[in-house]
Amino acid sequence: MNNPADNLNETQSDVGEQSSHTMENLQQRAKQTWETVQDQTGRTMQEGATYVRENPVPVLIGALFLGLTLGLLSGHREPTFRERYIDEPLHESHGILLGALVALGALFRNFFKSASSNAETLAHRFSDVDLKGSAESLGKAAKSAGKKAGWM
Repeated sequence: MNNPADNLNETQSDVGEQSSHTMENLQQRAKQTWETVQDQTGRTMQEGATYVRENPVPVLIGALFLGLTLGLLSGHREPTFRERYIDEPLHESHGILLGALVALGALFRNFFKSASSNAETLAHRFSDVDLKGSAESLGKAAKSAGKKAGWM
């Protein structure tokens, strides 16, 4: 007498064998299809390269017309108000402003460099001067100038 558990085991093993056989067939077909696609692609690339080498002018003219056609089909949209009157002028003035800032930086560097050297020169000159005698004569000169001007 057949046991239902034995029948179930046999059915499961039959299904497992069939599915593994089907998987092997699918893998073989996929591998063959992949190899065929690779071969056809390689052959097409070689034929295309040969054609381009043998006929460069027609290919160049064809590429030019294809580019023009795609450019015309893509269309040109009008810029928005913001793009035309805010973004574009700001973008254009960016370079001008950057150039002006670089020039101002160079001017300030030169100005402060010369001011620094002048301050050093004055410091050296004043270190040689007798300040006590100079201060008294300077004070007298200031008083006389103030009297002449009518300030004192």
